[in-house]
Amino acid sequence: MAILANQTSIIGNTHLVDSLKKLGVNIVKVFGPEHGFRGTASAGDHVSDEVDAATGIPIISLYGAKNKPSKADLANVDILLYDLQDVGVRFYTNINALSRLMEACYENGKELLILDRPNPNGYLIDGPVLI
Repeated sequence: MAILANQTSIIGNTHLVDSLKKLGVNIVKVFGPEHGFRGTASAGDHVSDEVDAATGIPIISLYGAKNKPSKADLANVDILLYDLQDVGVRFYTNINALSRLMEACYENGKELLILDRPNPNGYLIDGPVLI
């Protein structure tokens, strides 16, 4: 399994990847969006591939040299899990990350499970209207 997640991918106070790893789920890699997998990069910063210090799982950045998983990235993956919280604003890059992940899954015959968390700001409507 591979997971596209960030710092909002939590169960209670524990990150989704940490929870699944503790349950014995075989996570072979994590894909990181803008701000990185653990959310430590600033907006617009180039994010490089790395290894997660907490789990030892390789992290492939999709906000740097590439924005979509390659065939090689998906070679040892049976299913992908997408879990990025969104707050419903036009300038968030999460929807673009999902679109490219869907393309990569289709092109490489991989299954994709999308976790759709509720918008924590769903009650709030604010800002200028796009005409």
